[in-house]
Amino acid sequence: MQNLLTCLNIIVPIFALVGLGCFLRRMHITNDNFIQVGSHILFYVVLPCSLFMNLYNSDFSTVFNPKLVLFVVITHVGTVLLLSMVMPHFFKDRSQCGIVIQGAFRGNMILLGLPLAYNMFGQAGMGPTSLVMAYTIPLYNILGVITLSVFSDEEDERKIHWGGILVKIFKNPLVIGTLVAVPFALLRIPLPHIITDTVSSIGGIGATFGLILLGAQIRLPSMRQNKVPIAVAVGIKLVIFPLAVMALAFWMGFNSRELGAVFILVSAPMSISSFVMANSMGHDGELAGQMVFVSTILSMFTLLGGLYLLTVFGIL
Repeated sequence: MQNLLTCLNIIVPIFALVGLGCFLRRMHITNDNFIQVGSHILFYVVLPCSLFMNLYNSDFSTVFNPKLVLFVVITHVGTVLLLSMVMPHFFKDRSQCGIVIQGAFRGNMILLGLPLAYNMFGQAGMGPTSLVMAYTIPLYNILGVITLSVFSDEEDERKIHWGGILVKIFKNPLVIGTLVAVPFALLRIPLPHIITDTVSSIGGIGATFGLILLGAQIRLPSMRQNKVPIAVAVGIKLVIFPLAVMALAFWMGFNSRELGAVFILVSAPMSISSFVMANSMGHDGELAGQMVFVSTILSMFTLLGGLYLLTVFGIL
């Protein structure tokens, strides 16, 4: 019973903020313009500051683990390759197939990962999670662009333009925040308190504001015609992928905080970025948005169940 209460204390505050965002939207306190402007502020300012401070405060000499880095990269690339071979046999629509594959691996590490890690380990224990985020953000962008390009309906779009991909990656504010923070963290370069206090204050609102925005963006459109791809993508993202990766991570002997970082990475619901990227690349944005909605709602139960099992068996 105590384990269940511990897990509820970790999960419930996060989804209470998501619920608050839904409530504010239903009460017309927020609107599309607020969400659009707020999302830009979050993406371009708040989250880069939050990511910078998490990395800046991390001691890379103790949290950096090449084995963990290699593990995450190989499992994600391997999953994308496997799904790219299997999914076309089930979905004849190439665009739909690409959206399913992207949704199956791309998690909402920023909005749900950071607050979940904080609730699990506290500020002092977020090093492995911040480290994982530092390289999964560009990894998600690379794999997402490649997947949607290969599975495009348009013949011309199937060509992978590596120059364009690199430009998109290095223009990403989250990647910029990561790249700026890494030298300071690696070399332990101190910054004046006036800078760190300001950046910390800005980044400190990221989790709360982001979760409220996430709730405000949730829609409940008609999903009946897309129930099969939604069920497949959500089932892989929330159940099959986490079970397979966590079993492999446990077998490889990672410590509890590294296992926690892997759990957060693979168990988080689909990222809103998958919806944004699908729209921007001419794919079915409505389908991607429906997947994000369903996975976000169901992840409350899968995250709770996963945390409970990991706690009961003494893994975390």
